[in-house]
Amino acid sequence: MTFPFTLGPGQSGFLASPDQGKYYIWKGLATSAQYYVNKQGIPEDEACTWGSPMRGKGNWSPTILGTSWDDLKAHEGFTSLFQNPESYNERLDYDITFTGDGVVSPCAYKKASGQYCQDGKCSGDIKVGCTVSLGFANIS
Repeated sequence: MTFPFTLGPGQSGFLASPDQGKYYIWKGLATSAQYYVNKQGIPEDEACTWGSPMRGKGNWSPTILGTSWDDLKAHEGFTSLFQNPESYNERLDYDITFTGDGVVSPCAYKKASGQYCQDGKCSGDIKVGCTVSLGFANIS
């Protein structure tokens, strides 16, 4: 929450995605970078702060995006979307869809239903998110 990252509709950008083999290990497990995903129109100075409960922004944003990659075992990158457990009553007001060459098991968030979808199948359980993976070659 230190560095804001703002995108408009149809825009793309880059986020840090740590190597699981070289990043923080918690209880013997690999971890990922986590990003709060705010609703449209939230100004950066509000979106990048620790806010009040149930205001739907900052650390109370509706959705969290996690990302990491595994260069040693699977040679894959992973990005997930899931409901912020601190904000179960909040929903994003736009869709998120992962697309591109090499995307395995597409993942999306659909604002119309407020659901996270994996391979085109949406879950009615708010606690079920989705994860997309992208295979890559090991380049040395």
